[in-house]
Amino acid sequence: SLAASGSYVSEEAFRTERGPIFALNAPTRKGSVSLEYRDSERGLSGEIRARLSGEFPAASGVFEGLACLGDPPEDAEPCVRSYALLDVSLSSEVPGVPGAAVQLSVQNLLDEGYRSFPGVPDVGRLALVRLQYDF
Repeated sequence: SLAASGSYVSEEAFRTERGPIFALNAPTRKGSVSLEYRDSERGLSGEIRARLSGEFPAASGVFEGLACLGDPPEDAEPCVRSYALLDVSLSSEVPGVPGAAVQLSVQNLLDEGYRSFPGVPDVGRLALVRLQYDF
């Protein structure tokens, strides 16, 4: 199966009548596309997904990244940079144990350091193994 999603927001930040900047904390454009394969007879499945996000200003409490705005505050920190990530997952039923499966999921497969919000550290690759039993 093939899936895609996307979003578009016309404005990422607004100035209020009092002067402060209100940021939506989301990019103008973001999206994803994924391809999934399932083999029910063998109990195998896999998925590959690309996630894309544009640069955006963000502000929440002391965490502010507004430098990409047209008229940023003098002490503005950098905005959240755009990023593109690749995720994969593989799953297999456990032979001889009906309802049991093991799944390996790797987010940010290529280990692209990215920051999802101001004030947080760069995020790298994340690998998870999940054992599942349906009863």
